[in-house]
Amino acid sequence: MLLKPSGIAAVSLTHSLGVGVADLWNAMINHRSGLRPNDLEWCDLDCWIGRHPDVERFSIPKHLTKYECRNHRLVWSALQDPLLQNALDAEYSKYGTDRVALVMGTSTSGIQSTETAYAERIATGQWPASFNFNDTHSVESLCQFVSDAVGLTGPSIGIASACASSAKVFLIAQKWLATGVADAVLVGGADSLCLSTLHGFNALQLLSDTACRPFDRRRNGISIGEAAGFALLTREDSDVIFWVGANQVMPTTSPHQTRRAPVP
Repeated sequence: MLLKPSGIAAVSLTHSLGVGVADLWNAMINHRSGLRPNDLEWCDLDCWIGRHPDVERFSIPKHLTKYECRNHRLVWSALQDPLLQNALDAEYSKYGTDRVALVMGTSTSGIQSTETAYAERIATGQWPASFNFNDTHSVESLCQFVSDAVGLTGPSIGIASACASSAKVFLIAQKWLATGVADAVLVGGADSLCLSTLHGFNALQLLSDTACRPFDRRRNGISIGEAAGFALLTREDSDVIFWVGANQVMPTTSPHQTRRAPVP
């Protein structure tokens, strides 16, 4: 199935280097890493991590407090980009909130909230009264939170396929646009630091005790981080388009300057 290119109307992200594309770009051109020695109070592993510097200080609005967890705080930060908000408002005005869909990818969702609650259950024999798996940890909770946060009422789906999650959301979004399920699709992905991921990779002896060195002969493992990001895909042309076809996966800066990029 050959799909038509989709315009990317806006993007936003939050990550271990700060908030937004500018912070990421400035760090890249200044050769600044977002990795640091593990300083999580609730994890004593000897490793380096990509912890967001402000995630503990992010606050979710009162009307959304039932979704309170580390993962949703990252998501809330990424949603505050005014360019993304303006682009969403424009699509709502053209098509209505029910014709804008949502596709979210995650590996562990809000699992850190369950880890904290389970530790209390072990210590006291009871789950915390404030803990609600369906609003924090379930994959569906990520979609519910984003829909409520941005006023989106169209179809939504959460994808949890480990490292492929945030790539698959783009393919699903393009298929939804091609088949008329929606007129615009907000795609996103979010994962936050948690004991399950850190100890899981440590059990496999894959965590590096220094900042990871990809493609380096001196590499000795990986470093785990956290981030959230969004892209708004539309039918209209844009300065940036995304195209997934039968034989190519091709982001490009112009719909008139396309090149085939064969998949090995």
